[in-house]
Amino acid sequence: MHAAVDEGDVRPDVDPAVTSRLLFGTVNSLTEWYRPGGGLTPDDLADALVETSFRGLRTGS
Repeated sequence: MHAAVDEGDVRPDVDPAVTSRLLFGTVNSLTEWYRPGGGLTPDDLADALVETSFRGLRTGS
């Protein structure tokens, strides 16, 4: 994460430990709330998860 901050890809005000717990918790919870045949395909769900999770981490550049 520090390399991503140094390269300007991740906001410097984001705590790496909090981010790590957030992302691992999100990924681990997928099996609890994903339902086959639900409103999203696995690919749509993955795209939504990546977009939602990482847009908040990115810098404005």
